Amino acid sequence: MSCTTISSKRGFTLVELLVTIAIIGILIAVLLPNLSTVQQSAKAGYQASTTQSFGKGFMDFMTLDSQGRLCTSAYDHFRDGDFTIQGWVADLVNNKFANCGKALDPLNRSKLNEKFTDALGFSKSGTFNTSRWIDVKTYADGSAVDSSGSNAVGTTFFGTGAGNNVYDRGYNTNFATTWHFSRGDSNTTTADAYSVNASSVDPSKCPADGDGPLTTGHLADSTFITTADKVCLLGASRIGDGQDATINANGTNSAVDINNYVNNYGAIRKIVAKVGDFTCESFTDGMAASVTVDNPLYDTGTKVHEHNDIIPNCRMKKLEHPSGATVLGGGFANCLYADGSCRRVNDVGGYGGKGDGWIGAYKTSGLGTVGTFILDGTAVDEVRDEQWLGRLRSRLSAGGGSSES
Repeated sequence: MSCTTISSKRGFTLVELLVTIAIIGILIAVLLPNLSTVQQSAKAGYQASTTQSFGKGFMDFMTLDSQGRLCTSAYDHFRDGDFTIQGWVADLVNNKFANCGKALDPLNRSKLNEKFTDALGFSKSGTFNTSRWIDVKTYADGSAVDSSGSNAVGTTFFGTGAGNNVYDRGYNTNFATTWHFSRGDSNTTTADAYSVNASSVDPSKCPADGDGPLTTGHLADSTFITTADKVCLLGASRIGDGQDATINANGTNSAVDINNYVNNYGAIRKIVAKVGDFTCESFTDGMAASVTVDNPLYDTGTKVHEHNDIIPNCRMKKLEHPSGATVLGGGFANCLYADGSCRRVNDVGGYGGKGDGWIGAYKTSGLGTVGTFILDGTAVDEVRDEQWLGRLRSRLSAGGGSSES
């Protein structure tokens, strides 16, 4: 006896298909914001681990250095000398403690430092310091570097071979250091106790304008005012100021010229510069912020360090600015300290008494690069337990006395 089997298989009805699509859409809507948060957290974690690895490199360098320095100088090709020899980036790269060019902050849209494009000859963000270039190094064909520095850059100076490509060798960074780390305490003059141009030997913000870089001598001095865990060294870098930071289609900071150099003047394989991008800052400007409110830490009328070139770019969000504009702020910065620790500093104060995209001192306008840096009560509270903004050691005065300003 035979029987007929009736298949029970059937497809989705239109209603079932629409319900399934709706459920998938709801799940995507729920998961996408969480995915973004996870990605941001992962990038912030990588930023912190990179910062921590730099700190280990600085401590290792200090144990090897005869002067007990945490670095040789700032990362500044014009002010400090050949950046493949001088500066904290060279210290880490040359001693194989880190490859700074590969260890970039993933949260930072700016992937090129303004001092890197200076060294390529595509910009000039600082004055050429002849005192740091005398007998330091001649350029590729053996001729002396001229007083303008025009032949101390690019392939003219570093050479044309693939082994001379300073991008591939790692001499780039999108992290910024503090004046404390790069320059130490500002050298003083009778006219201005907080001058960042106290020396006639070299231009403004150059090595002779400070008594650093930071050394074990600073940290162990009997007149050391603060503690090592409050001396900030480094953090993620803010994009640069002005036209010299803009990457253009042609002329200064040409995207084509930069990409050609990175690719050894061959076929473009790596696009590291795009029109409309910006280069980022290298180090902070020193004691440039005026204290406007008397408090237990700093006296009104004195000046303290501004850390504006370190940006709190982790978990930033849109905030309504007191001026009515919308700004990014309210995040945190992963900062490295002289004791080797890496800690977050939350952007919770400053302009308008809330997160403003600055750490500590902020511009009087609150936006862009307009105005002067000030430190009011909320700005002090923001960094009170995290960062010291004054001098590292008391300021000497004639007759053997000292001043704590």
